[in-house]
Amino acid sequence: MGNAACCRNNPSFTEIANDIFNSHTNIATNQEDIRKEQSTTTKAKIDLAYINLTEWSTSERIAKVQEIDFSPISLSMTNTFKTRDLTITPKGLDSSKRNLQDGVVYFGCKYKDLLGNYVVDVKCKLTNEHLNNKFRGPHFMIYFDLTEHAYFLHDFSIGFGTFIKITESNTLKNDSLLSVGETFILVNILYKNNEDTFPKLRLKVFRTGALTEVYSFHAQEFYMCRILIGRSKKCHVVIEDDMISKIHANVVFNSQMKWVLEDGTIDECSLNGTWVFANQDFRIVENMEFKACEAFFRVLSL
Repeated sequence: MGNAACCRNNPSFTEIANDIFNSHTNIATNQEDIRKEQSTTTKAKIDLAYINLTEWSTSERIAKVQEIDFSPISLSMTNTFKTRDLTITPKGLDSSKRNLQDGVVYFGCKYKDLLGNYVVDVKCKLTNEHLNNKFRGPHFMIYFDLTEHAYFLHDFSIGFGTFIKITESNTLKNDSLLSVGETFILVNILYKNNEDTFPKLRLKVFRTGALTEVYSFHAQEFYMCRILIGRSKKCHVVIEDDMISKIHANVVFNSQMKWVLEDGTIDECSLNGTWVFANQDFRIVENMEFKACEAFFRVLSL
């Protein structure tokens, strides 16, 4: 069984998010404050967001997406305030206030940036107004790829991240971030050297109001054997979280010499799902579910 070690006392959710995403920024609230922050990380991050927007809004790309006849995405978005159905085409969102039709749909807490420019197509309002202002700007986007002729999801690493619900085996990578119930799990895959084919798995478990715990597992010990994660005391990783199942997920070191994550057990899925942070672009598929900005999304048709 893996070894657990407590690392620190009672982190708040804000501290947990700060550790995991390292994305809290001190965003200014008016134009004068913007000028004062010319040399800060915040300024650099805002500039990067604008570069991303500019790259996707070239006249060449806009011209190309106008010519594409491809099936739209029907997407359901549910948060505390309402449920909304969205239709996204290769041109983007028809009702967008950005009015560019560049094949990109931006999601975020506020429609406008600090200077009053429309930079978000779909507003995902948070329950905390302070966070709405703090994490202003696009949090993630759905775009149409002109080469693949498919829709993709891209996270901007602003706010609390975008998480994809897994429905099949998912190969874990170093620094993968998992969301189960109200708990986050940071994954580290540790090799001794370049020739090492049996890497150690380290799981760092973050929960609000609880000690941070670290579990380590050796590949030789769990080759084709399942590491169980859940509320049950029978699990290798026991998490006291009422939002997760008794056996919520499992990890195995498989015959391809990879650590692989699965939701639930062989026989049944977990109640609330296992979610993986979108640290790379994900191709949109039918029935895909993801969460971001305190909202849940499901692809209804494609």
